[in-house]
This record gives sequence, C-alpha cells and structure tokens, in this order.
Amino acid sequence: MKKNYALCSFMLYSKFLAVFLILFFGNLSAQTAPTDDYDGDGVVNQTDLDDDNDGIPDILEQGTGVFNTVVNPTFNSNTNNWSLVAGWSNYANALTGRYDGVSPAVSASQSNVVFKNSCTSNPIYVLKVKTENYVANVGAIATKSMEMGAYLGGVRLFGISNPANSNNPTITRDPAANSIITEFRVNGSLLGPSSPRSIGLSAYYDLQIVFNAAALSETGKIEFKYSSTGDDIFIDDVYYYINTCLDTDDDGLADKFDLDSDGDGCPDAIEGGADFATPHLVNSSIPGGNSGTSYNGTSAAPITQNLGNTVGATSGTMGIPTIAGTGQSVDISTNINSNKCTDFDGDGISNSIDIDDDNDGILDTVEQSCIDTGLPLYEDYRPGTWGGVKDANSGVNYLASAGTYVQGYQDNGTESFTFTLSDLNPGVVNTLKYHYYSLNIQNPDANSVTLAVNGVTLQSFSTVANQTNPASLSVDHGYKTLSFTPVGNTATVKITWSTPVNGLAGSDAQFREFQVNGQTKIECTNIDTDNDGITNELDLDSDGDGCPDAVEAGSASHAGANHTSTGTLINTSGIQTGVSNAIVGNNTPANYGANGFYNAGENNDTPTAAYTGVYTYASAINAAIASCTLFCYKPAITSGTALETQSGMTSLARAGIEKANWPMARKGGWVALEAKTKGFVPNRLTAQQITDIPASDLKDGMMVYNTDLHCIYINTDGTTTGWKCFNTRACP
Repeated sequence: MKKNYALCSFMLYSKFLAVFLILFFGNLSAQTAPTDDYDGDGVVNQTDLDDDNDGIPDILEQGTGVFNTVVNPTFNSNTNNWSLVAGWSNYANALTGRYDGVSPAVSASQSNVVFKNSCTSNPIYVLKVKTENYVANVGAIATKSMEMGAYLGGVRLFGISNPANSNNPTITRDPAANSIITEFRVNGSLLGPSSPRSIGLSAYYDLQIVFNAAALSETGKIEFKYSSTGDDIFIDDVYYYINTCLDTDDDGLADKFDLDSDGDGCPDAIEGGADFATPHLVNSSIPGGNSGTSYNGTSAAPITQNLGNTVGATSGTMGIPTIAGTGQSVDISTNINSNKCTDFDGDGISNSIDIDDDNDGILDTVEQSCIDTGLPLYEDYRPGTWGGVKDANSGVNYLASAGTYVQGYQDNGTESFTFTLSDLNPGVVNTLKYHYYSLNIQNPDANSVTLAVNGVTLQSFSTVANQTNPASLSVDHGYKTLSFTPVGNTATVKITWSTPVNGLAGSDAQFREFQVNGQTKIECTNIDTDNDGITNELDLDSDGDGCPDAVEAGSASHAGANHTSTGTLINTSGIQTGVSNAIVGNNTPANYGANGFYNAGENNDTPTAAYTGVYTYASAINAAIASCTLFCYKPAITSGTALETQSGMTSLARAGIEKANWPMARKGGWVALEAKTKGFVPNRLTAQQITDIPASDLKDGMMVYNTDLHCIYINTDGTTTGWKCFNTRACP
C-alpha cells in the first residue's frame, strides 16, 4: 500500500442519517444534484469543476472531511440496522456467516445507504473479511466449500471462495463492477480486474475500494450473499466514506454552491486568491444564501455575483470561468474576520490588493513600516491541473510552513501536475527553488520524475525504492534551484511521474516549498504620524501640516499638471475640503488599473509595481516642513478716504438712497451682493461665447461663469487676454 488512509471511524446513528437524507435530498431540489447545472453555464454539476463560477474549484470549497454513511459498521454485540436472512448472525462482534449447508445464498444487507452527495468525487468503501473453518480445527484444510459475494447498489463487486479440501481462499473482482470501481486494494496492494488473490485462512484482510461517483446512484443497498457447505465467513468494520459538504456560514448552502461562503457580504470571487475586483464581476442566476435559522454570517444581503458563464472546456478547466484559468485558491473566502471588499479610495480596487489605498500616488509600503522577515515566501499554487491517469491517492495541498506540496502516488503508468508561476521578471533569468522527497521507499518500483518549466525539462531523477525495513518511509533529497528565462511575467511548471505498468507499488515523490526568485515574506505595520486616528496609508495629510502628502512626497508633480484632483484633508485641527493636488489621478477605476496605483506613475500594473519617480516622502511625515505654496492675498488699502459702494444686489429688501444705507455703507467695493437663502448666479457662458464678446465691451472686473473650465472667470485688465480662472486660492 502506498499511502495509509487516516479515516476517522464513528457511528452514524439512524436519527442522524434521517436528518442527513432530508437535507441531502432537499438540496437536490435546488439544482444541486449531479445531473443539474446549478450555475447555468452549460456544464452539469458532476463534471463541472466550479459549480458556482466563483473561480474557486469545488474540490477546494467542499472541504477535506469525510464521513461514514453505514449504520452500525462495527457489529459490537449486535447486528442492528442490518437485514439478515438465517445463516447470518453476530459472532465475535462481527457479521458472520457460519452455518453449514446454506444453499442457495442468503443475504445480509443494509438499505438506503448514501453512496454520494453533491461534494463526492471518489467515495471509499472499506471492510475487513476473514474466512475460517469452525467444523475442523482453525486453519486446517476444509472439507467443505464456501462462497460469498459483495454487492453495492445491486452490482456484484467481488467474490470470496474456498473450494472443498482447500485452505487457500481467493478473492476475485467481478467484471460487472469495472465501470464503477477506480481502485481495489487488498491489504494495501492493488487487485486487478482479472487477477484473483489468495487471502489465506484465519486472518482478517483489509479491503479498500474506491468508486467513480459519477457512475453511482445517490443511495442504494450494501449486501453480502453467502452460501456454504461448511466454511465460514467473517465481515467487520464496514464503512462507506463520502466527502463532507462544507457550509462555513451555516446558511444551508454548501460552500461550493455559495457565492459568499463566510457570509461577510463580500463575494467569494473577490476573496479568493487571484485578486479579482468588482469590475470583474457579473450578475448571475444563482439566488445566493446568507439566511436561515443557523446562519452565522454578518451580512443579510444575498450575494449573486460571480465571474460569469464563459467557462473552460478542457479536463483541467471544465466549468471554471476562463478569466480564472484553472481556478483560484480559497484564500480568505471562508474567513469572516477578513473582508476584501473594503475600498477606501473608491477606485474599484479593494484595499486588500490596492497598493495605494488613498490614491495619493505613494505606495502603501512606503507609508507603512515594513520589514523583510527573511523567511521564504511560499505561494499557494492550487488547484493546478492533473493530467495522465491520476492515482486516487495523488494530490496537492497547502500549508504555510511547507507552501504548496504535491505528491504523486503513481503505480502503473504516467500522471502529471501542472501549475502557473506569476509575478515573474520577463526577459531575464528567474529562479525556482523547491524541496523534494522520495516517499514509501519500501515499495519495489521506482518512479521516474521530471520537472519542466514552459515545456523545457530542467530536472529528472528516480525515486528511492525497494528499501528493506527502512528507518523512515521517506528520503529527503534536499533543495534544488532551477533557472529559466520567461518571455512574460508567468511560467508553466509541469511535474510528471512515470512507473512501469507491472501491478507493483511504486516509490513515490513529493515536491514542496516552491520559492520564486528567492522572495521572502514582507510584514508591514500601519503608522499614524499625526495621531489623528487615520493611518498614513489612508491619510492624505500624514503629518497634519495642511499640505497634501502628494505635494510633499512629489507624486503630484510627477503626475504633472491636470493629472491631479482635489481631496479632503482630515487632521486634528479640522477638515479641509476641496484641497487641490491631494489626489493623483481622478479616482476613477480607469486611472488605476488592476493594482490600484496611478497608471502613469508605475512601471507595470502588477502587485509588485514600482513607482517611476523619486519620492521626497520625508517631507510628508514632518510637520515642520510645509511644501505647499502659501496662499496669496493682496493687502487691503486702508489709507485715505474709504469710497462708497455705489451699486449692489440684495434679496433682503433693505437698499436705500442715503449714504448710511446699503449698499453705500459697504465701503471700498465696486458691487455689493447679499442674500441669506439665495445663491448668486452670474452669466453662464462657454469658452467660445466668452471669446466672442467684443473687445470694446470688455471691462476690468467683468465676471462670468466659464461652463467649460468650471470656474469663475474674471477679466483683470479689460482686454481679451485678461481673463483669469478663479478656482484656487491664489493671487491672479
């Protein structure tokens, strides 16, 4: 046996089974049955790798747990929940056929066993069998015969027989079950479709059968038919394991069908590991969850958006939205304490993937305190794509300590695993470091293993095999570093395992701790320089001096004229609105791309993009340095006699003719305007209409509103070149 199953054994009582069946078949009515198409993408659930089109493959969303659907699998002192015909009984805490002269065959069975649910891919049937002769001495040659057949859903799986005058019972797979069985093992060794195996007398043998769920009905009968003229059969520990359907937020909708698995109000498509954002989402026909008496989420609004119904059609992408390739990882989609949908600056890129959360043109990592831990950065490359004839035990997983680890348990033929590296440096040498092991080195065959990058084989080796009583069941081959030069910023890695087709178990290989270009983990903590309660990466004026960070750090001038916008500065002294040059860009998604940074100020649109200018950030966090130009006001003329304001417009009905009346009481002005509830609206003209005003009509102080430039337009010298746009506090 290449890999021992650590399957938990527990009693599944009738009451629980009844509840499960109600829930299970209740879900089937919601288009979650294997032959339904839950997401409406044209691929039925049983072949759809992503049943809700959130880009996260079902195999990752359904969870890794299994549970047993056989009631009373251990026969501890009873055979409750089993239907027995005379000839079967409980003996020595096992289901036993130990009566002589039983012919024709009599059966022991359990009906309504759940064979699969919407999350089941390869259910596992395990049991122990033993043959004895209790007429003669145990282990002696039997003078009588025995035959027992095992059935699942009416299909005969295998038979055990012992002819008269023999102590060499055999077990044989039934050809009728070849279409539903993907793997059959006896004490860990493969049992082929036409290769009877001797199992001997007086000892239990462990049988393990893996089924193709697509070929099974949802429920059915497990049955044993026994006939004998003398020999006896013992059956114990009968378990049938199917996958759990993980429902993180307990809304009654399994995660593989739930577009908001943790119930935090943020779509799984965004909270997965591929850094999708709101612009990538489309409305779907899926009703959404986030309700129910057991619901433990925080959002009551059902999420109905996913990545769309344009999906893949290959074996590794079937039903997965093409925008997600072979799929994305779960990431924080099941963590209610983390939410990727928060978008502080409103540019359509959530904070979790936005490298400039306030759009001041300063990278968040510059505004935070970041240290290089020196620890290797291991990315999650799941799910990847399996090719060839994948062994049922082969798989890929992820641990923070080991990163992505993939292990191949191929015994007969070839299998492969393919995944994609991202954020590479195109056109120059990149490196890939990894750790690999030989596993199960006591097995007789060796695996030939290759690792290729972009179709070029860079590593070849054979696993260690045929070790007698090894101290460890694995051999550590250490780390290997490969070099390659990608054309773009991604590369495809393919690992292939090959073993002779001879029915013998092969020594296996595991790859783990993939590290690209020696990358290490960077850990950042937030800083609040001016103690205004807003950390610097969200604060447009980090030092509270009234001058925007974008101005003091140089990102506004780097963007250039007409490429900045006004913003709001919030400081301990108050709030300033409409402050010019506070925002780099215009706060619309098109200005910031996929990573949330101003497009014209970065070298690429990736999470590792670099600023193309030179920061003077020290000025942005030092209140003693104010880099903004002070506002200019002409000093008032106070000498001489103050002149009366001769004309005015008022909505207060208080104009008079005496010198002490309004507007003459307002000294030193050309025109006085006043109102309490009315707004003054000057003539609204386009730039062309202003140009068309005859030069002879222009006067010093003439004022209009320029509807093209969106500002008050004042003529300062009575000429056609004297127009000034007043939209900032400054001298004309």
